[in-house]
This record gives sequence, C-alpha cells and structure tokens, in this order.
Amino acid sequence: MSHWVRELFGWVLAAVGLGLIFYVVVLARNRMILEALAISFPASVVFRVGMGFVRMAVAARIVTASRRSG
Repeated sequence: MSHWVRELFGWVLAAVGLGLIFYVVVLARNRMILEALAISFPASVVFRVGMGFVRMAVAARIVTASRRSG
C-alpha cells in the first residue's frame, strides 16, 4: 500500500471518528445518554486507528526519504 494511500485512508478514518464524536455530543445534549455511551467507544477507536494510519504513513515516508538521500 502506498504511503499516500495509507495516509489518506488514515485522514478519512480520523474524520469519520470526529464525526462520530460530534454525534455523541449531539446525543448527550439531547439526553440520550445510553446511546451516546454506546457510540463513544467505537468513535474513539475509529479516530485512534485513523491517527495510527497517519503516523505510520508519515514514518514510512521519512524512512523512504532517508534511504534515498543516504
């Protein structure tokens, strides 16, 4: 998988995770606490996985650049 594809996939997952977190806030403000609790854990997992993909892609890009230059 290309570094750019992995990074793009990570940013998409991070955006979906942030959207889910926003949805959790909306549910909590509308007094739907159980629904908000049920979605909060998957939302945080999706966001963290997305950030992991971004971190991995950036690290791979740095390693590739250092191998080319040195």
